[in-house]
Amino acid sequence: KEISLGIQFMEDNPVIPFFTLENERNGKQVTYTYSSSGKKWNGSPQAFTASNTVEGDVFKATYIPDISDEVTGVKNVLQATSTLNNNFLPLVFGQVNSTLTLNIQNNTGEIIALKDIQVDLWGKYSISDFSSSQSILLEPQVIKKGSVIGISVRNASQEIDFYSNKIENDIVLEKNRGVSLILKLSKSNTTPEIDKIIIPDLDTEFTEEGYLVVNVEDLQKRYTYRYEGKKLIETIPYFYWSNFTGFNFHFDDLNPVYRMSAVFTPDAEGNPEKDMMVSPVITVKGGDEFGFSEFTHSNSLLEVRLLMGENYTNEEWEKKKKESTIILSGICSPDYQLKKGVYNAVIRPKIITNNDIIKLHIDNTDYTINLSTIRINGELLTRFEKDKSYVITVTIDRLKTEWTAHGGVAVAISDWGVVEAKGSLKKYESR
Repeated sequence: KEISLGIQFMEDNPVIPFFTLENERNGKQVTYTYSSSGKKWNGSPQAFTASNTVEGDVFKATYIPDISDEVTGVKNVLQATSTLNNNFLPLVFGQVNSTLTLNIQNNTGEIIALKDIQVDLWGKYSISDFSSSQSILLEPQVIKKGSVIGISVRNASQEIDFYSNKIENDIVLEKNRGVSLILKLSKSNTTPEIDKIIIPDLDTEFTEEGYLVVNVEDLQKRYTYRYEGKKLIETIPYFYWSNFTGFNFHFDDLNPVYRMSAVFTPDAEGNPEKDMMVSPVITVKGGDEFGFSEFTHSNSLLEVRLLMGENYTNEEWEKKKKESTIILSGICSPDYQLKKGVYNAVIRPKIITNNDIIKLHIDNTDYTINLSTIRINGELLTRFEKDKSYVITVTIDRLKTEWTAHGGVAVAISDWGVVEAKGSLKKYESR
C-alpha cells in the first residue's frame, strides 16, 4: 500500500504540481506528480509504500520551479520535512528563500504614471516599469544599514526626477519569511517604512492543523496562513494593507471597505473529501484589524450505523460487523469504501440520483440502499446539503424461515438538525 500524502490544496489543485521526496534513512528519491484526472499523486519510478518504508522514517520534499525571479534570478524553492506516522506523511512546504515586497507611496502631491517608475536596489538589482507594489525573491541575507534604494520617475514635463530611500537599520531577510518596505517619494531624502504583516484574529479553534485562506472578494486577492499550534502563521503571499492603497491616494482619503471571507482546509487526508470550513463574508475598513469568529462545514457528512437485530449473539454480531464492508457508489467519485470502525464519509453537497447507492456486505449477504428511494417525513431525500450530517442506521436481523423477502429502509429526521435515516434489512435463511 502506498503511503498517504497530506498536502495543501487550493480549489482541487495542490499548491505545487510536483516535487521530489527523499527518505533520509537510505537516500532513496521518488518524484511525485499530481494527476488531476485521477486525483492522486503518482510516484516515479515507484511510489513509496508501506513495504519499502519504516514507521518513523524522516522524509524531505523539495519543489524546484522551472522559472526564476525576473529581477534577481532566484527560484522560489519550497521544502518540507516530515516523519512517517501510521503510513501518513503530512507535508507543509515553506520557502527556502525570502520575499522582499516593495510599495511606493507618493508624497509629492503630483499625479505620476506608474509605467514611468524605475527602482534601483543598492546598486545590485534594477526593476523597470515598476508598479505601485511588487515582490521579489532574495536569498536569506542582511540588507545593511545605509543601503540606498533609488527611485527614478518621469514627471509630467518628461523630465526624470530622482528620489532616494536610505535603510536606517539592518534588515534581516530570513528563509520562509518576508519583509515589506514602504518607499516614499519625497523631495528630501527619507527612510523606507517597514510595513506590518496582517494576521487576522480567530475566535475559534480548529481541531486539526491546516491552512486558512483569506479571500478579499472585491479585489479577487487571496492570502494564506498556516494554522499550527492553535495559531495562525503568515505565509507567502503576505497580507500588507499597503498593497491595497492606491499609488496616489491613502486610506484616510477614500475610507474603502472590503468584503472578506475565509476557508480552512485541514492537512489530514480526505475521507474522501476534506472537512473544509468556511466563514461568512465580513466587511473590513481598509487599514483596520479584522478577524473571523464563525465557521460552517462546506461539505456534508454521511454516516452509516450498523445495529444488531434479531437472532445474533453479541459475539456473533461483533465478528460479522468487523468483517462487513460498506461502499458508497455514485455518491463519491470514484466509489469509496468506508474505513473500518469509522463508517462515515465527508462528501460534497450534491443532488441525489438513482445512481447514488450504499452497498453493504455483511454476514455473507449483499444489500443495496438506493438513496433516491429514501423518504423523510413522507418526502424523498433529494440532496445532500452543506453543513449537515446524514445518518443511516441499519438494523440487521437474522431470521430462519421457509421464505425469502427483500429488506427495506425506513427513515426519520431528528429534531436537532442532523438528518437521520433509520430502518432494517432482514436476512432470511431456510431452516
